[in-house]
Amino acid sequence: MAHAHVRARRHGGALGRALAVPLAVMIIEVAGGIMGHSMALLSDAGHQTTDVLTAAMALFAERKGADSPTARQSYGFQRVGILVATLNGLLLIVVAAMVVVGAVPRLDHPGPVTPGVMAAVAVIGILLQIWVATGLRQGGRDLNRRAVLIHVLTDMAASLAVLVGAGVIALTGFTLLDPLLSLAIAVLIVLGSYRILRAAVGILMESVPAHLDPETVRSALLQEEGVRDLHDLHIWSLGEDQVLLTCHIFIDDMTVGESQTLIETLSRRLEKTFGIQHATFQMESKDRCLLSDI
Repeated sequence: MAHAHVRARRHGGALGRALAVPLAVMIIEVAGGIMGHSMALLSDAGHQTTDVLTAAMALFAERKGADSPTARQSYGFQRVGILVATLNGLLLIVVAAMVVVGAVPRLDHPGPVTPGVMAAVAVIGILLQIWVATGLRQGGRDLNRRAVLIHVLTDMAASLAVLVGAGVIALTGFTLLDPLLSLAIAVLIVLGSYRILRAAVGILMESVPAHLDPETVRSALLQEEGVRDLHDLHIWSLGEDQVLLTCHIFIDDMTVGESQTLIETLSRRLEKTFGIQHATFQMESKDRCLLSDI
């Protein structure tokens, strides 16, 4: 049976914005960190550097993922985005380590800080990051975009922390808060990287998607009239947008036409109930084994 695969069109506008904005914020934060003697700003500027690389890789992955399958890459290139998301998660961990290395010496020697510069730069960063995050949330839910979005939300949280810290330093003169904020930013970065890596590794290991329960899927298939039993059930995903299933189904004796009707019914149920777009069934009976793909 022929397959009709529909590939959602992606638009790079949000990712292009996510590339340009961190570059601008990085330049502003480096200047502000030097002028205001703020380790927190310089730490976040280092994070912005990886955001630029992250967005560039995400933009490449999204465009590459839209390429048509080839004879060699028969499933297409959706896994490019997952590989990029994995690399982004690892980059986040590297950035967190760099932030910690820069912040720890300042715990003993905080140094003077200019809170006015910190606050001004933080406000600019927050406004730009809100603009980027809005576009990313509206542009899709694939893991690649989620990785970029987590970068942006982490930046926003860091900018908010810097803004609050600037106010506290201005009121109390407690300059030790600046390196403490840097360490808090590092924790946020690690948490974001963990979420991305956990999801990416699950897909690369061809784990059952987190939102699906194999036993629930199995029960739904067994409820269909004519299905006596099933085994070798496998559920995995190419990316977060395309879930696949294969299994062997033991059926009552029926004609080829009846078995084909059963296959189509099972496929519709899987797509409607669980969002599984591509199912391959090996139909087995007492006398024959029929392999069918929907």
